[in-house]
Amino acid sequence: MLDITNQYIFGSILNTPITSLNYTDTDIVCADRDGDGYYYWGIGSKPTHCPLCAPDEPDGDDSNPNLGPMDEYGYCAEITPLVENITSTQT
Repeated sequence: MLDITNQYIFGSILNTPITSLNYTDTDIVCADRDGDGYYYWGIGSKPTHCPLCAPDEPDGDDSNPNLGPMDEYGYCAEITPLVENITSTQT
């Protein structure tokens, strides 16, 4: 097993936090693409420019409206879909 913390193997140490010279926090997309009410913004804490209705936990799978935030083990919480009864008086 390779120990990536050994600086002599890689020649340098990665300093955190990682910052960009080209992008700022406002470039982070905070979107609810699957419409389940949970937003995804990538790794890290929720950006301040996310909508006020966005929960603090990110969507674990923003392509599936039946999956919400991830738990501490990396499993997405299942969301019970909203079932709407549609009735019609016309034929």
